[in-house]
Amino acid sequence: MAQTVDTRSLDNLLKSWDTLTSRFPNVKQSLLMELGREMLQRVRQQAGGTGKVAGWQDLHVGSGGGYAAVRAKRDIYKATKSGKRYSVGHITNAIEGGHKIPSRRGGKNYRPEIYVAAVPGKWFYDKVRRELSGMGEQETRRLAQMIADGLEGRL
Repeated sequence: MAQTVDTRSLDNLLKSWDTLTSRFPNVKQSLLMELGREMLQRVRQQAGGTGKVAGWQDLHVGSGGGYAAVRAKRDIYKATKSGKRYSVGHITNAIEGGHKIPSRRGGKNYRPEIYVAAVPGKWFYDKVRRELSGMGEQETRRLAQMIADGLEGRL
């Protein structure tokens, strides 16, 4: 019996790999978009559903499709009663992590309405961040299955 080395299976694997790598960036980007939309929905829910602050949050995807992030919209400013303008990112950070209450010293009969030094944070980003590991599991499994299918030539 003659000894031979057959490279057909290796050739098929390399073809499958080439097909997979050409499709992979699109697949990865679509999975990140899906995960990003889920993160955005959860951040908005934690922030208060359909209110102003929830509407200020937005999904950002990296230019190369390598990441998805939820953050406050840029270049949007809101004026306070005093006329000072704050970016919605600044306001979101104050709500997320809490903030000091400015003292308003009045006359001798002044009684403060609030008896705490600071407003506690809502920590909606932090809550979603802690849930993130479970959220990405399903997408990671699906991506691994797509890679396996691609290598087996089923893609």
